[in-house]
Amino acid sequence: MSKGHVVVDGAICKCKFGNTPDTFVVQTQQKGYINDGAGSKKLIGNTMDIGMPLQAKTFGQCKLQPSNSGFLPCVPSITAWQDVYEKVELPNGGQILTEKSKATCAIAGASCIEFTYHGQTAAAGNSDIEQTNAQAQSQLNPLVNMKKFTEVTEPEDLSVAPVEDEAVEDEKLKFKAYFHRLYDYKGEFGFDWMRYNYIPENNADGKSICDDYEKLKKEYTPFTIEGEDYFVPWLSMFPKQEGVQLNLTVHIYNDYIPTTDEDIIKLPSKNGIRFKPDVIDVADADMEDVPITIYCDEPLTEDTTIELKDKDDETVGKIHIVKNVDHEQFHFEITPVRILRGVSKESDKEAIENKIDLPKGFGDTNKDITGDLQNLQDYLNTQSLNQALLQCKIGKVYDIVIDEQEWIDDGLIVEEGCMFKGDEVLDKFRKEFKRQHPKQYSKRGIIVFLSPLNKEKSGGEGEIIDIDAKQCAIYNSNLWKKTTFAHEISHVLGLSHSFQEKAAPQDITRYNKRIVEIDDYFNYLLNSSTPEEEIAKEWNQFKNEYRELREYLYIYYRNPFKFKKYETENIMDYSSTRVSFWRYQWKALQEDTKKFYSKK
Repeated sequence: MSKGHVVVDGAICKCKFGNTPDTFVVQTQQKGYINDGAGSKKLIGNTMDIGMPLQAKTFGQCKLQPSNSGFLPCVPSITAWQDVYEKVELPNGGQILTEKSKATCAIAGASCIEFTYHGQTAAAGNSDIEQTNAQAQSQLNPLVNMKKFTEVTEPEDLSVAPVEDEAVEDEKLKFKAYFHRLYDYKGEFGFDWMRYNYIPENNADGKSICDDYEKLKKEYTPFTIEGEDYFVPWLSMFPKQEGVQLNLTVHIYNDYIPTTDEDIIKLPSKNGIRFKPDVIDVADADMEDVPITIYCDEPLTEDTTIELKDKDDETVGKIHIVKNVDHEQFHFEITPVRILRGVSKESDKEAIENKIDLPKGFGDTNKDITGDLQNLQDYLNTQSLNQALLQCKIGKVYDIVIDEQEWIDDGLIVEEGCMFKGDEVLDKFRKEFKRQHPKQYSKRGIIVFLSPLNKEKSGGEGEIIDIDAKQCAIYNSNLWKKTTFAHEISHVLGLSHSFQEKAAPQDITRYNKRIVEIDDYFNYLLNSSTPEEEIAKEWNQFKNEYRELREYLYIYYRNPFKFKKYETENIMDYSSTRVSFWRYQWKALQEDTKKFYSKK
């Protein structure tokens, strides 16, 4: 089987975990070379070229090293070469690299670096080498045994580039263009895409961090470019929203072909969506990310897909922008409620304020709690819930006063350490607020309880089991963390944890079957003229079971995926960096807000 072309100084290589190619540099020998058609001597790449034999000494961003701002810079460290040509040993003891050779990087621990272009240009063909006088060749390349070399450079074994390669000259540049977030993204708009570690082959264990990758793929409506899946990202933005900016980059499949001024990417306008700039040189996007500003001049009445085109109007990429015409239906109010113990009301207020005002928190020591909560509102409306087109208004601060001793007697406060405990705490808060402020409780919206005390094993909790639940609590330990507020409010709005265990398919089938049985039974009672009193009596025996099944399935179908805990930057994960929601979460948040919490 052919080993392909010999790799020489100036070859192009890439790492599958990086985002830019680099130029290969022969560093370990100066004696073995190939003459190309232009009369240049090209040093032969070999297995002794390890470490960092690269011109720029980087493949851009390393996708194996995520950081808060994206990915850390790639610092290659080649430890070994595989699939090399073993029949020839160069004077330095190295074996010849070919275009099919691959390198192992210390960071990846696997063969991840490969050549995309061997580096030869218009070199003599194999038959020319065989006919060349070995003595003359040795004068040009004196320290390589050219007789030995020519003996193994048969066409089916090893080759150099032909003198003229008209196929390359006529070949069209093949590439794909795709959007990704800026590295300083903070959640200013919604952007969901197929992340690198969602794809099984990109992980060391060959598995996706999502439990159902095949189902997940459909979220990003894949199509094929050059035999590869292209996953289409989703963008969510308000009409006329300013500052929506993404980076555009390209991946060139045949990057041995030089780009020209004619090689462009066109970003057409559609349904009020436009881009600036709307024409990009491929060469520019290949060198570095090109920032693109997206404008939505008119409300979108439907999800809109825009295809990126090359100079011949062939599709080289896509982006989806979600419908936003009904965004005003996703506005809701938040009622903040302080939990105060009767014996320590003022100190509890101070404890809440001090925790919110921590230097790393969202508070401001120059503002009272109303001003601090305005800062929180700005975050929710511009860096988290806005991704689903939600907007909230945080209203007047209410207080409820509890009898600490009564809560201790009920086992809801641990006397030692003054800490809340138990599953009933959140519902007890709700009942107290309903009793002390019935008029405010009856209004649509979400109630957020602010606690001066910690709670065992919890920084916050949001009610999700009841479909129309309206309360969540943030405990003292997490009062400063704005992401905890977004996380718990989203629980109330119907989102489960990103790592939530899912019921087995057979259980889901059983739950659905049971609901149908109950429906059929009561339809029978209604159609058989059964007295209403008897139907009501029967319903009392089924209503709790029926409600629980309905609520579980409601949550299950709107949270269809499970991801590995701590391994996403999703707001519903427990990772240290939480900045985004997925597109299916946008839809769930919108549905619940409109149905249960938005202003009528």
